[in-house]
This record gives sequence, C-alpha cells and structure tokens, in this order.
Amino acid sequence: MLINEWKRYFDELYGKGEKLLRYINIGAGDMFFDDALLKEYRNTELYADDLGYNTKGQNVLVTGNRYLTNDIDSVDEDILFDYSIMMDSLEYMPDDKAYITKLMSRVKPGGYMFFTLPAYTKLFSDHDRHVGNLRRYDKKQFEKMLSEIDGLEIVLSRHFYFSLFMVRLIQVLTKAKIDPEQKVTTGWKHKETGLFTGVVKSVLNLDYIIGRRLPGLSLMIVCKRK
Repeated sequence: MLINEWKRYFDELYGKGEKLLRYINIGAGDMFFDDALLKEYRNTELYADDLGYNTKGQNVLVTGNRYLTNDIDSVDEDILFDYSIMMDSLEYMPDDKAYITKLMSRVKPGGYMFFTLPAYTKLFSDHDRHVGNLRRYDKKQFEKMLSEIDGLEIVLSRHFYFSLFMVRLIQVLTKAKIDPEQKVTTGWKHKETGLFTGVVKSVLNLDYIIGRRLPGLSLMIVCKRK
C-alpha cells in the first residue's frame, strides 16, 4: 500500500521512464520493499544503506542496479538522489533533525523524502526499548521539527494501521511484559504466497484504506526539497 500511496510522486519523477532515477533507502534491510519498487520502475538505481550489510571491504558493493553500503558517507558526495526513503529507521538516530538535514543535502531540489515512523510518544514501551528505538513521534511535533529545516516542504502527513495502534495501546495500558530473550527481526517467517500472509495483507490493506483519519501505530510523512 505504501507504493500505491507514494506512486504519484514516483511517477512525477519517473515520467515516461526516459531518464534514470536514483534513490537511497536508509535501513533497507532485506530490500523487500525495494524488490517491488524496482520491478515497477526498472530504469532506477537503488543505493541501499544498512549497518548489517557486508560490503566485502568495499565502500559500495555493486550488484546490478543495486549499490549496497553500510555508511552513507561512503557514497561519493557528488552523487545526488531523486528521492530518499527511511522506513522505521529515523527513530534509531541520536540526532534525528541533524540526520534529516544531512540526508536532505543528498537529495536533488524537487526531489522527495519519504518517512515512516513509530507514532505516539505515549505508546513508548518495553517493546521499543527491546528493539532499540530511541523515541516515538507525535505528528504535530514531527511536523514542527521539519518546518524548522530550511528547504523542506511537507506534502503528505498521516497515521496508518489503526488496528495495530489498538493492540499496542492495550499492551501499554495493561503493562504487558515482553520476553527479553526474544530476538529482534524484521523478517517475515511465512510464505509470501501463503494463505496466512494473504489474509494479513488484506486486513492491513483494508485498515490502511479506511483508517486515514484515525490514529495509527505508524506515521507517514512525505517531504519535498524546495
């Protein structure tokens, strides 16, 4: 659903596919999202940044139209991106405002910056501590911070996943404990084409569509560099 939501901005930059697009995904992980994106926008180069990547001693490991790095500063400073993506990774940055400002300097004027973030500071819980989150975000607070960064314009701001918000709210109110030995992973253990995965996708997609004006566990912000 995120691709569908962001597609209008991708299409604006991509045009008729006549020019090469270049983007960077901070915290790209297993690149599941990028796999889907690159199938649709083929004339595109991905710079995937993640601390977990083994770049085999190189600053940037090139595999086809994918450029893997574990340090954005290792990417040639002359390379600018048509857009950047940070999906649930900004909350790990000690100085989030400084990081956004730095990342913005690598995005071309007229390009976009896409963020998904854990929402509502009052929902910060043992789960967040366990996965290493430094913070959660209130929508107005985050919008205010962005407004203080010269050169950025917010073009979309909304919550999503109301059902997951209710689950987390109940966990926080009941002070539910988590297993401290539980491994932190972003991997999906079920088959992509399996029935269970299909049901979960359908429920979350419906939630995403009807929950536009409801509170949600996550926050989505799209910015444009002026």
